[in-house]
Amino acid sequence: CLVVPTQHQPVELVAFFETGNIDETVDISAVRSFLRQELGRLYVPKHIVHLVEGLPRTASGKPDQNTLKQMASEQEDHEPATAAISSNEPNGTGTTSLSKVLDYAKLEPCGRQSWHVDLRQPVWKPLADHRYRGEPIFPGAGYVALAAEVCQANAWVSWELQDVIFSKALPLEDGGAPRPLRVTATPIETGVDILIASWSPSGEWVTHCTCHGVRLDDAHGVIISDMHSGIGATHQAYPVEQLYAQMADGGFDYGHRFQALSSVHLQSPNSGIGAVAHRESPFLLDFVTVDACFHIA
Repeated sequence: CLVVPTQHQPVELVAFFETGNIDETVDISAVRSFLRQELGRLYVPKHIVHLVEGLPRTASGKPDQNTLKQMASEQEDHEPATAAISSNEPNGTGTTSLSKVLDYAKLEPCGRQSWHVDLRQPVWKPLADHRYRGEPIFPGAGYVALAAEVCQANAWVSWELQDVIFSKALPLEDGGAPRPLRVTATPIETGVDILIASWSPSGEWVTHCTCHGVRLDDAHGVIISDMHSGIGATHQAYPVEQLYAQMADGGFDYGHRFQALSSVHLQSPNSGIGAVAHRESPFLLDFVTVDACFHIA
């Protein structure tokens, strides 16, 4: 793990690291805890960046300090100016998150929380298969999944999302570096206002989704039923391959990772039941699974 200092006082650090296996899932929270233990209280790991393709190296095989310092500066350039960071941790070394997906959290004096989302992380690899007319695009289900992580990070026992608005599409470049994403949560009386934006090539934050995360006073039980018990004699099996072929004709030419429905049964042109194959995921609401729930519609 290579740590590069930025120009801040006290010293805030950008930590770059690589893993032995390119497909290895990384718990950023564990990396942050390790760094804080090793660095002590005089240094703060402000950003932690997993370089999936490995650290840039010189001809001798050593980490390329110059390239990493430039990458650290670019990381800072994507961070808009904010007021001094407060802390919600007893040791005063920054903020924490109960989410396994959101990290780089900070708490501002107004109480607003913000997180950075690195789309280069392995958990986001399926995004390459979410395509509209041949071009990869960030799914609406991805914003829903991120908003759910905000509610999870606030440790609410029960909550719901309200007034979800998708305002602008986020294209994903094939093979290119994805835009930095930022998730902010501003406290309101009933919970938080959530805003998800990306840093555009023109040098400004572009809003893609807004919603309300509403804290509920009472925990609500979830009734889970067996899907197959709801399939009657009037339901007709519908080939999944045919469904995704029809979606492709309409422009939604998804790759195999987003073709998540395992079976479909129709009762009428306006009524049907679909089953989604289980997928291991660090998300509270897995974005591939949430997206598949709309395919049956």
